[in-house]
Amino acid sequence: MRVAARLRVRDDRGSATALTTALVFPVVMVFVMLAVQGGLYWHAYQRAEAAADRAAAVAARIDGTTASGEAAGYAFLAGAPLDNAAVSVTRASDQADATVTATAPALVMGIRWDVTAHATVEVERFIPEPDRP
Repeated sequence: MRVAARLRVRDDRGSATALTTALVFPVVMVFVMLAVQGGLYWHAYQRAEAAADRAAAVAARIDGTTASGEAAGYAFLAGAPLDNAAVSVTRASDQADATVTATAPALVMGIRWDVTAHATVEVERFIPEPDRP
């Protein structure tokens, strides 16, 4: 009889660990998701910066135009995980400027990070070699 009574008594060992895990785990998951969200932002910024560089370089060619620069920027962003991407290129006589704006992908709800990258490149120009006597 004593053995049966002893088996029926429940032990509270381990309940503190389960309770602590249940309270701490969501907080840890939020921090992990924020770290991944930061990585997504950084990746989006790098892609936007590379697209701005590409757009400015194409617009700065001798035969480059603002339309060709914007087309090159959009072509570079075709595979990028960016939302609402916009490429803007201006070309003056001495430099070409490109600006890319987009929204980084969201993992954590309620967080929206906009990405803006800017690049400036000097316009290529042809300088003929002087005549030699």
